[in-house]
Amino acid sequence: ALQRGSNLATNGSFENTNLYIYKDANRDFSTEQKRSGTQSLKIVHDGSNWIIPYLNSDTTGVIQIPVAGGDVFYCEAYVYGHASNVTTTQTLWIQIYYQNVDTSYGNVTCGVTVGGLALNGVWTKIGGIVTLPSTATKIAGIWPVGTNTLPANQTFYWDDVIVREITSPTATN
Repeated sequence: ALQRGSNLATNGSFENTNLYIYKDANRDFSTEQKRSGTQSLKIVHDGSNWIIPYLNSDTTGVIQIPVAGGDVFYCEAYVYGHASNVTTTQTLWIQIYYQNVDTSYGNVTCGVTVGGLALNGVWTKIGGIVTLPSTATKIAGIWPVGTNTLPANQTFYWDDVIVREITSPTATN
């Protein structure tokens, strides 16, 4: 991974179960598969719409991190497909949510793969580099790792999420 600054996803290995995470029966910590440590985040898709757990950096909710438009971030995560998954063309991704000057929100996708390419029984790395839009003022300390609309019971495990600022914007005249 590219290095600059600390990992903003402070629970990217899902070891601290006390950190706030949006979870339910389809999203929870699991010891069934892990890339590092003792557990990962398990997502079992319900077949309807997006399944998005938010990995927060605090025990009480979302932290807002000041940024400037043009800041560049590197993200990566590892995803593992359960042996029972069927090949699919839907997507798996990691995103950064940001707040604009007008207080509206948006997101940028830094890593994406097709569900069928998140190999069953193998940890697959996804990641990328993104530039925030010029209107961004904050990023939410939440790192959605999720799945698009997938067939029911598709199961994926997530581990070792990294979100780092790698450059600051350059002033132009």
